[in-house]
Amino acid sequence: MLRILIIAIAAVLVSSSIQAQTTLATKWETGERIAYVIDDQFSSKSTVGQRSFELRQSLKLDTTWEVEGTSPDGAVKLNVSIDRVRYTADGKGAAMMIQNLKFDSNAKAEPQSEPEQGVAEVLSSYLGPVASVAIDGRGEVTEFSLSQELSEKLKDTKAREFAGFFGDLFTANGLRHRLTTWLVAFPAETISSGTTWSQEVPSRAGAKIVGIRKYELVGSIRKEADTFVQVNLTPQFKASDDIGLKIANQNGDGSLYLDPKTHKIREFVLRHQGTITSFADQSFNIVYSAKLRLPAPEGEQSDEPERRTSGVFNWTITCRRPLMRPVLPLASVRRFRLADCTRY
Repeated sequence: MLRILIIAIAAVLVSSSIQAQTTLATKWETGERIAYVIDDQFSSKSTVGQRSFELRQSLKLDTTWEVEGTSPDGAVKLNVSIDRVRYTADGKGAAMMIQNLKFDSNAKAEPQSEPEQGVAEVLSSYLGPVASVAIDGRGEVTEFSLSQELSEKLKDTKAREFAGFFGDLFTANGLRHRLTTWLVAFPAETISSGTTWSQEVPSRAGAKIVGIRKYELVGSIRKEADTFVQVNLTPQFKASDDIGLKIANQNGDGSLYLDPKTHKIREFVLRHQGTITSFADQSFNIVYSAKLRLPAPEGEQSDEPERRTSGVFNWTITCRRPLMRPVLPLASVRRFRLADCTRY
């Protein structure tokens, strides 16, 4: 009897070990539609002596992702539409001319102030089909292209003026970052608990600084009365050697939770902080989370979705050159150059 019990226990352990071996490739179906809400909140502060430029911004995008097609190797093409845009901004110091600026594409009231009118004109162009995204079988983004109409809009004078004042939110690269930063490339081979891998991704900290994420598979867990596959991650920034920037210190962590059947990312959480030095010392604190959600019932609008994407970015930049920020009208606003203490 004891021998039979030992054999049974051994069989269970072997079975559990086999089940722990898995591939994390996401399963997609042609015609499938998935809704995401992307909620990106960030603040920035630049200081020179007693002068400062501080700006807090919040962007929320209601988006729909439709699978146009899949291939036998697991690659997929997705078409992305933005159904609603909500944006707020509030400034202090040299940015105090921006006070409680708001835009909601669903609002019936017309924007009143000149800044609100300009923001409304640019952000309204984000509505509708905006991008095509190609992802390989591992989950790596291999192609991202904006619609021609939106690409042209982001090149015009007004959009470039807003990019100069508010940052990369009003650029093609900034929109790409907000739409795709939560996507993860998984190993192609079968892995098990404890397996580690890494991924290089674009960074909000500028073209010359890349993001590197290190992942570790934890395994199956129970969370909020549901079962997920958990992966832990550690984010890092790496600066190019030829630009005079240095990552003085940094630390961070995070996790993502996958659907155990489809391996779609159900939740993504990332925390990252540190200091970038050059002639300016730039400290950053990033909290980013992403959750998937099912579409709201037809005819209803969900303001607080079950699954959402959000980020908080806090930056402090101390410059050793004069701080120059022209005031409105926005036609006079120019972006900081790196030599003038660029906000990355």
